[in-house]
Amino acid sequence: MTDGKPSQVQYVAVDDLHFDPDNPRLPISLRAAPENEVFAFLLRECNLVELMLSIGSQGFFPGEPLLCCPREGGGYIVVEGNRRLAAVKLLLREDAAPVQVKQVAAAREMSANRPSSLPVIVFAARTEIITYLGYRHITGVNQWGALEKARYLAQLSAKYEGNPEKFKILARDIGSRSDYVAQTLTALALIDRANDIGFFSKYGVNAEALPFSLLTTAISYSSIAGFIGLESKSDSEAEAVDEERLEEFFKWLFVEEAGRTRVGESRNLKMLARVVSNDQALEKFREGNGLLEADLYTEGPLILLRKTLIEISHRFSVAQEALKHAQGISEVEQEQAKSIERAAKSLHASISVNIGE
Repeated sequence: MTDGKPSQVQYVAVDDLHFDPDNPRLPISLRAAPENEVFAFLLRECNLVELMLSIGSQGFFPGEPLLCCPREGGGYIVVEGNRRLAAVKLLLREDAAPVQVKQVAAAREMSANRPSSLPVIVFAARTEIITYLGYRHITGVNQWGALEKARYLAQLSAKYEGNPEKFKILARDIGSRSDYVAQTLTALALIDRANDIGFFSKYGVNAEALPFSLLTTAISYSSIAGFIGLESKSDSEAEAVDEERLEEFFKWLFVEEAGRTRVGESRNLKMLARVVSNDQALEKFREGNGLLEADLYTEGPLILLRKTLIEISHRFSVAQEALKHAQGISEVEQEQAKSIERAAKSLHASISVNIGE
């Protein structure tokens, strides 16, 4: 490495290569965790045994070197390639794996190749690598999941701290939109805050498995964002978040009761947005009423009534036009029309009573 520029491909001993504690793939609980805990996670979640067998049979492909930066205390941090590094480390070890013991032992037994050094490109600093990772894992063929993308964006954003154009620059870096970047970082800030107040451990929710897109969609509703103390869906600092309301909101979204959460599917967020902006509806929801029942105390039913009446009027016009051309009209259609007439009169009477006529 010269003048801060990345080196050409070189081979480094596996013992000198270390996992990235800020790897977006890793859960919050595994940041800077002992190596065995990282192995256990990667074995369970990342098909590591399959990769061990591939490397053990074919060798390590030199055309995709690991991307590293110097590590304080010696050696290198592998920023790109932690899964491949884990597979090689497990091939070289003699002790039992923390999980999938038999599968790992079998993979070692079948492996003719156990490389003791790996091809790497060394960069001066981690920040020089992460822009490249955006293209590879956010818009490229080897895409991360939504939460992994969010963690990566948070790391990348540190380069532009204090820049008012930060979201636009980040969007350009990863080939995306600035509103997507801002909303993603805001959702991640909420997850981090929830973790700080102990939400995930308190309610037994796996932060890595939660539907991240449900959270990003939820905060796109201004009333929901305001309810938990966000200035907007782009408030990635989340400094004014009300922690009690955040816990309450996360319970509605992510804690299951009798096999489902209180909010349920993303299509129900529109109702939730109405409920949290209406004191009476919110009180009913907090008392345990369902979202549909609570929504009855908002303007939601009135909106539905108006839309339905417009739709009915449109359907009547369609029926009148169809009648001009229809053949074989019978008493069945006549009886249906009478039934509709009775229903229409009943609806009209109910509306009249409602408005005091």
